[in-house]
Amino acid sequence: MCLVKAGQGISVKQTKKLKDGQPFNEYTISMDSGTLNRITAVENNLKIVDDHARAGIAGAHAAGNLAQPMRAGASVFGVAVGGYRQQGALAVGLSTVSDNGKWILKGSMSLDTQRHVGGGASINYQW
Repeated sequence: MCLVKAGQGISVKQTKKLKDGQPFNEYTISMDSGTLNRITAVENNLKIVDDHARAGIAGAHAAGNLAQPMRAGASVFGVAVGGYRQQGALAVGLSTVSDNGKWILKGSMSLDTQRHVGGGASINYQW
């Protein structure tokens, strides 16, 4: 998606000045209000995407801290929290080991501060 078409909305003016006794080029950028509004909209969308990503990471931290049983025939229900850069999540999970200790079933769900729900499940065989 192109926000600004070539030659529209932005003008660049080059000037030569002295800085600390040395010549350098200074560029002055001016833009119309429509271009500025589009740039502001992109910045706002990036902030939203960033918040959602951080909340998802918090959900992964929470789900990753759910325990699983250590012995055959045991089951565990757990609740865990996670956080990442001003976002947080709550996870719940259930895990069980078969009576012979060969199979492990595990599932979890999380809810983050952006009101997104995540989940995962696995069936594992150990020898």
